[in-house]
Amino acid sequence: MNRRGEMSDEELVAEFLASDRRSESLFAELFRRRRRQIWAVCYRYFGTPQDADDLTQEVFFLAFRRLQQFRGEASFRTWLLRIGENVCKNELRFRSRRLRTTPVADFVLEEIADSKRSPQEALTASRSRRDLRRALAELTEKEVRILNLVANDFSYSELAEAYGISVSATKMRVLRARLRLREALASRDRGPTDHE
Repeated sequence: MNRRGEMSDEELVAEFLASDRRSESLFAELFRRRRRQIWAVCYRYFGTPQDADDLTQEVFFLAFRRLQQFRGEASFRTWLLRIGENVCKNELRFRSRRLRTTPVADFVLEEIADSKRSPQEALTASRSRRDLRRALAELTEKEVRILNLVANDFSYSELAEAYGISVSATKMRVLRARLRLREALASRDRGPTDHE
């Protein structure tokens, strides 16, 4: 294994910033290490591989441009995640301003095209995704964000560091968010409301 493979993310960042021409190979190593995690965050927001690919590229482009702003107060992974979350939220705001078609249609077509599933199974899977999206829409932005981070294997200690709170307070936030999501899903199971 080369020396870079043994370095922490933070050491790679420091070496990158110390180099005269900002070595692209150093940043490429950071990209290689963290790409999948950021892609998963973007995918959970938008649900399509193409969107996740595009937004992952945007996240790393912004990280490359802003790397000199990394102060090491949080881990590089946490800092990069914050950029990812902000990019996704900005994209959601941008899309909400435009006339938009429902993203569920993409999933329906994708599921129906899957030859391993019957049309009925595909429709059921699509409804489940739609119900989950609608339930998540009932949660606050903070609740969705923390559930997203837990789903992407961030530890309670990393979340506590990112939020500047104790680990026990972090666990409580995660628990509350999970309970709210369960309640929102349960209300969907009871049937449509007057708003639908």
